[in-house]
Amino acid sequence: MGTRESKMMSSSISGLAASSSTLTASASRLANDRLAPSTKSIYYCDHDKGAIWSDLLTTDLLEYIPDHWSQFEPPSSCTNLLLAILYFLIFVFGCGGNGLVIVLYLKNKKLRSPSNLLLFNLAIADFFMIFKTPVFIYNSVKCGPALGSLGCDVYGFLGGLTGCGAIFSVAIASIDRYNVISNPLNPRRLTTVTSTLAVLFIWAYSAFFATLPLLQIFNRYTYEGFLTSCTVDYLAEETSVRAFVFCYFAAAWCVPVTIIVCSYYGIYKAVGASEKSLRKIEDTTGGTSGKDKGKNSQKEEIKIAKTAAVLISLWLVSWTPYAAIALTGATGNGALLNPGWSMIPALTAKIAATVDPFVYSLSHPKFKKEIEAMFGSKSQGKGAANKAPADDTATRSAIWPSMVH
Repeated sequence: MGTRESKMMSSSISGLAASSSTLTASASRLANDRLAPSTKSIYYCDHDKGAIWSDLLTTDLLEYIPDHWSQFEPPSSCTNLLLAILYFLIFVFGCGGNGLVIVLYLKNKKLRSPSNLLLFNLAIADFFMIFKTPVFIYNSVKCGPALGSLGCDVYGFLGGLTGCGAIFSVAIASIDRYNVISNPLNPRRLTTVTSTLAVLFIWAYSAFFATLPLLQIFNRYTYEGFLTSCTVDYLAEETSVRAFVFCYFAAAWCVPVTIIVCSYYGIYKAVGASEKSLRKIEDTTGGTSGKDKGKNSQKEEIKIAKTAAVLISLWLVSWTPYAAIALTGATGNGALLNPGWSMIPALTAKIAATVDPFVYSLSHPKFKKEIEAMFGSKSQGKGAANKAPADDTATRSAIWPSMVH
């Protein structure tokens, strides 16, 4: 009897142990499903050939990511590595260039004009747009959405906030340039108050559209393309989501592009009219070089037109891809989008943020002079200080958003 009881007890203990092991295994599997995706991301680079994202992602991420992207095969590790390297270079040069503009503005009182506040604001927006690229780099190294939904929300919010901020900084700077050039005798220059209000408006406007998806109001931030970058969801079929995309397109693309094109066209017309008036005055007073002046004026107008065309083209190339991709998805044509094409807008926006400081600020004579004073020898700094800045030419003062006063 004792032997039978011992066997029964032993059997019960074995059963309990087996049940405990089963429960432990089940709990472990459940915990793994709820773990941050980063714990599984190391396998994204080693996926089987022919596997698609829906085979690799956790349940939580599959619910978070649009079905359209989960049907594609992940890109190769080499592709992700090349993108990581490219974004690292953008990070270095973009943060360096914009950081230099920020330091120069804060360090030199003579650069702190009301109009230069817009360039400072542009540098701030571009700096933080690029400052978030380590999220993309980390995801690319891990070959997938390693930072999960939280990383996506941070990346998407900063992108929406700083992107819109940069766009409207350029737009309002173009209005300022037009006001100065179109009224040379009585220019309507920005004051400290108006420039500060403009900057506050830019960030309030940008924060409004960037915060709504963060709070999942009308839209949300989600992964796209290679599932290493994030933006608003432009593939969802809900009416409210599509309405938000169309409103965002109008507010962050149509409005600023209209402002920029009209402003630079007005600048071109104003400079042309000014040159014609000068030629008439010279002809009336018997100027001997009227013909030469006419040729020089024509060359100057051509130069202004070319410069304006470059700046407008830079803006269009930078931000139109985003608009095109978003509208393609929002109009129900998401099936036309593939992961590779969807990565282009994010790249062009980052390149624009890297180029902006060299186009709008660091190329300006006053900023150049301060750079020479900061990094050059003392003798070079004194020479630069004694040399009058060559920023009074019609092209430079008319086109570049930097102020010359």
